[in-house]
Amino acid sequence: MRAVLAGSTLLMLAGVALAQPQPALRPSVDPAHGAVVRTGVRATGIRDDGRACEVELAARDGGRGERHAARAVVIAAGPWSGRLAALAGHDVPLELAKGAMLVIEGALVDAVVNRCRPPQSFDIIVPFGAVSVFGTTTRAVDDPAASGVDRDEHAELLAGARALVPGLDAAHPVSTYAGVRPLAVTEPGRDGAVSRRHVVVAGDGAAVWTVVGGSFTSHRAMAEDVVDRVCTRLGSAAECVTDTRRLPAPDGRFAWSRDAGLRPDVFRETTAHGAVARP
Repeated sequence: MRAVLAGSTLLMLAGVALAQPQPALRPSVDPAHGAVVRTGVRATGIRDDGRACEVELAARDGGRGERHAARAVVIAAGPWSGRLAALAGHDVPLELAKGAMLVIEGALVDAVVNRCRPPQSFDIIVPFGAVSVFGTTTRAVDDPAASGVDRDEHAELLAGARALVPGLDAAHPVSTYAGVRPLAVTEPGRDGAVSRRHVVVAGDGAAVWTVVGGSFTSHRAMAEDVVDRVCTRLGSAAECVTDTRRLPAPDGRFAWSRDAGLRPDVFRETTAHGAVARP
């Protein structure tokens, strides 16, 4: 769990269920703007009187707990969001969906390749520096921390990758990882399925907002949506800058690479199988 404290105005409770966190996914938090990050803490209580909130944080190592008051609280804790919202007396029903990904050695493509069909399993491969990431599976789970990848999932991923990218037999899988996505059951999608779009939930007159759904790819749009609502409630006319400010470039093993050439044979074969390369 990560608590982001920005003065006495906004307190954000954040968390992620990921079996193998990537070095490139660094926190998009700038201490220069007044944010303070507390890691290794757990929210044990949220009191909301409609005007202000108080959040109790307990240290996982058994250390002294903390209490923080704020004019607004945003819960962005991934699959734990429903449990945290319940601490504030809010009902945020979720469907937890685990998705596993396969990391393959080599930059097999230099652009995202995605099947042209409604979202389902095994339909996307993404270049990520010196590796390619393929996925994803979709399994309903009850435990927010159920982020392991079993042998069956690994075999399914490998078979799906070979079907999408011809010639993959010569490539070597490096690892697998998984994450748990919190889908809002209040937002039905196509044919009654639970939507993957993000949803912001707030009780009547409450000072607590919960944002669920969406993905890491759309996390900045999610942040803009929920913070705009908070600013409106607090009477702030500050303009959003998240759509114009660049994030720090990742470094290390998973740094973005611009020298990975797209193999013409893979491109031709892949597009013939109903996929499309997107810049």
